[in-house]
Amino acid sequence: MPNFKYENINTSSEKIRRRILLYLMNKINWNRNIISKEKFSIGVENRAFRYGDSLFETLRVFDGRMPFISLHFNRLSEGLKLLNYDVPYFFDLDFFQHEIEKLTQKKGQHSIRFMIYRKDGGLYSPKENGFDFLISNSPLKNNKFEIPKKGLRVGILKNKILSHHYFSHLKTGNSLPYILAGQEKQKNNWADCLILNSTGNITEAISSNVFFIQKNSILTPPISSGCISGTTRKTILEQLDLPIEEKEIPPEELKNVKGILLSNSIQGIRWISSCEANFFTFPEIGERIIKKLNAMIQ
Repeated sequence: MPNFKYENINTSSEKIRRRILLYLMNKINWNRNIISKEKFSIGVENRAFRYGDSLFETLRVFDGRMPFISLHFNRLSEGLKLLNYDVPYFFDLDFFQHEIEKLTQKKGQHSIRFMIYRKDGGLYSPKENGFDFLISNSPLKNNKFEIPKKGLRVGILKNKILSHHYFSHLKTGNSLPYILAGQEKQKNNWADCLILNSTGNITEAISSNVFFIQKNSILTPPISSGCISGTTRKTILEQLDLPIEEKEIPPEELKNVKGILLSNSIQGIRWISSCEANFFTFPEIGERIIKKLNAMIQ
């Protein structure tokens, strides 16, 4: 760390904290060590690079606090178990939080990416099942989820590329379906892209779960559709006491939908204004969900 001079304890402490945070924005936490991004490198035997043998979590920090951190740690822990990683005894929620706070210093607004990858060596059969971790940090502006004023123009990727399997609900380094959807989004100048599963039903967006608002009900695709088990989705389903049914719908059913919401841990709630020939308004329930999520941050 640089040598920060204390000009006046009462007047400069906030400046010092800001300077430390600014300094840390160019740093990463690699296996408990704070290093500059430029000094990090991987070898040709890195399993995340060679095979996508990795897991990750993206979570948001609000004024230094992480109110949804246990949801992220639980999903990550489930992935470590399902994919047969060897987990050291000290890798618990307190350790997870402490290592993130080395970068955030318990201050400010951040988007955190916590990545785990199996140690080098082996072909499809690894030499060992221990892991390394890498934490990176991006600054955010707001200390709460914002109510979006503008809806998104989105489209649908026609290829049926998602399917349910043993670990399809986890965030892994195998992201080709989302890359293809991202390319389709770029090609058509969309704000996002809805993705179909093998049965031709809408499963999720590129980095968000999806909720369909009908006249008397709210629908969201079940985990069995092949979607990610999002932490914000889980919070909405389990803690907000809303009448939500887990059900798949095909694209042709969009004509019967009043509104569509997208949810993820960084942006909170966004809404879709148009998808192909269908147009939607921002549903009142969307604002209610955002307010309830923000109440959980306090």
